[in-house]
Amino acid sequence: MGKNKNKRLIAALIIIVALTLPRFLLITVEEEERAYFDDNEMPDGPGDMKDWQAQRVSVCDKCLVEIKELVDKDIPPKSSGMSLYYYKDASRVRVDRRCPVHEDVTLNSVHDFFWDRNPEAKAKSEKPVVPEILDPLYLRVNQMDAAKWWRSLFICRECQKVLTERLGALMADEDASEELNALVPKLIRGEPVEGLPNKLYYTPDDITRYYCAFHKGQKFRDTVRIPPSPVTVKSLPDDTGLISRLYVRENPRQRINLMIVTAGRDKRSIHRPERCLTSQGYHLAHRTTINIKIPGSKRKSMAVKKLRMVKTQEGPESGQMRTERMIVFYWYASVEHITESNLARLMYTAWDRMVLGKNYRWSYLLLYSNAWPDLSKIGQITDKARKEEAIKEAEQSAEREVVEGLYTFMQQFFPHVEKAEKRRREEREKKEKAEKKQKGGAEISKKTLDVRDTL
Repeated sequence: MGKNKNKRLIAALIIIVALTLPRFLLITVEEEERAYFDDNEMPDGPGDMKDWQAQRVSVCDKCLVEIKELVDKDIPPKSSGMSLYYYKDASRVRVDRRCPVHEDVTLNSVHDFFWDRNPEAKAKSEKPVVPEILDPLYLRVNQMDAAKWWRSLFICRECQKVLTERLGALMADEDASEELNALVPKLIRGEPVEGLPNKLYYTPDDITRYYCAFHKGQKFRDTVRIPPSPVTVKSLPDDTGLISRLYVRENPRQRINLMIVTAGRDKRSIHRPERCLTSQGYHLAHRTTINIKIPGSKRKSMAVKKLRMVKTQEGPESGQMRTERMIVFYWYASVEHITESNLARLMYTAWDRMVLGKNYRWSYLLLYSNAWPDLSKIGQITDKARKEEAIKEAEQSAEREVVEGLYTFMQQFFPHVEKAEKRRREEREKKEKAEKKQKGGAEISKKTLDVRDTL
């Protein structure tokens, strides 16, 4: 505790000296507009990174405006149900997906239907029930891929009517058994059927028309640039730069959140991320510095801060208390320096201001990913001690997988942004050299004219 207090005192002293001494000594400090990161040169395209891909999200611009208005009035945006962005393939997300066959019909998620085969429960349910003739087919679809079934399949009730009539007619015709036997497997697999555009279900790849569920007729804007939270924007100085992305990999499945905060003239934007995370309800369980080997980089390796954050809260669906674990990597960068230490960043800033007369724009890059343990087999364990041990092992395994993912992401991400910054630097130096040469030529011409005038 004493060491942290001393570090804070040193940091405060450095800031005071860096800000006041240049003025006292009449040192001119030049504001550097360049930043290490550029929103237009992030690894967003296919193949920019070997294993990771920037995830595209759907944005409703009207939702963004209304969410900002709610934040300005200090009303929690969650109360509206609106979101900064939406996933088209997430069945539980409120999105107006239109049927590819019936243009004015909104598709239903599989979650919207009642699937219990108990007649009494079915009679009491307010949810729609699938036609009996189609029910066995949906059961087969679920058995093929249960995860896909619950995550990203959608159903058109008008198409159900067409298929019910078609299958009923084939079943009533004794001579149509061969056609029926050929049709059913195709419907189950979601394959197109000649002369029958209707499908038993639709996947996100089948759907082309998406609209906001809160603003009728409002189409989405697809982007990899995640809109920043108005709460975050409101808490930062106006000239702060924000870059946000979601990166995913398929094997093993993992999602990483990336946020880059770049300070403008007001340097309050840059601080240790622990401050923000703890204000969001997280508890700092562990903090350390790790070195990551970076193949393909001139740095060979770089140090980052690694945080283990823990938060206990009520589950949104179950209502039960659950523990959320998050692993965080972060580091600081300017066009001249890279460091994982906030104290080192402050010392660089003081040196640059007092000795070089430069005030560089600093950024901090934050990578974070949740570690959700696989507890699917825990319920089979009856012994209490063994169960607790199995839960602990599952939690540790999930955290190791997340750390490995963040590590490999850094190995592929950093060489890309390093090359992009180097390219911008070379272009800038080339431009400055050309301008200097042009300026020198103009001065020589002016001196020549002055000599001629004298003669």
